[in-house]
Amino acid sequence: GTRVNEIVRGRSRRRKRANVVEYAGVSAGEFPLNGKETVEFVCSGGIGVIPPSPLLEEGNPSQRLRIVKDFLTKDSYVIEVEGPRGSVDELRLYDPARMAMNASGAELVHGPDGPSIRISFGQEGETSYRRKSVTITLRTS
Repeated sequence: GTRVNEIVRGRSRRRKRANVVEYAGVSAGEFPLNGKETVEFVCSGGIGVIPPSPLLEEGNPSQRLRIVKDFLTKDSYVIEVEGPRGSVDELRLYDPARMAMNASGAELVHGPDGPSIRISFGQEGETSYRRKSVTITLRTS
């Protein structure tokens, strides 16, 4: 699971001891925010998707894979993506705890650089981009 190691607020660092939290949310304490502040959560473990590189410049049109959103449920990690019709793309996963067990909507690949998902976008449809939801089942123990 994910462990919140530290909460950084502004210039001061507040150390916060935390237990392993559930996949569906983070409960690492509460504190009021006054005005505009930056809060950084320093975490370890967990799972995430690594955006394709180089990143798209704001205002430039996209001609490749797009990550629309991602979220965790109790036992899965869901990634919604869009890609050019007929394309096959691969996204690397950040998964240091090796929680990813299998995937639906994509092929889960365990390579030498860590896990990734290979997503095939079909030819059908009117638009040039296809949307797809990928669900990764997580090992919970």
